[in-house]
Amino acid sequence: MPTRPSSPIGPSDLPELSPDKRLKLAYQRWKEDKTIPVVKIARKYGVPKSTLKGRIDGAVSATVRQQSRQKLSPEEETALCDWILRLQAWGWLLGPRSSETLRLRQSVRVGQL
Repeated sequence: MPTRPSSPIGPSDLPELSPDKRLKLAYQRWKEDKTIPVVKIARKYGVPKSTLKGRIDGAVSATVRQQSRQKLSPEEETALCDWILRLQAWGWLLGPRSSETLRLRQSVRVGQL
């Protein structure tokens, strides 16, 4: 009798995973074997059937949708945070009316960071 590929994550591990991770695992399982009913996969991984079905039909995650609406990419945001923390470590007080803050805002608008 042929053996089915086993999931690297067992059912007892699922409560520890975030809903996004469980949805990703459920989607991967569906891609591995499309003969298994979506309802059964959704139940096994503890995700809503409609959410899994939406992902199968091409819907993107809320995280990806939110990132596409942001003005800065995650990498730009990280770089900006690092730069602000570095300025604060040097003793520059960045308040809403300080000249450093005004220059920072202008640099972000112009894209010179």
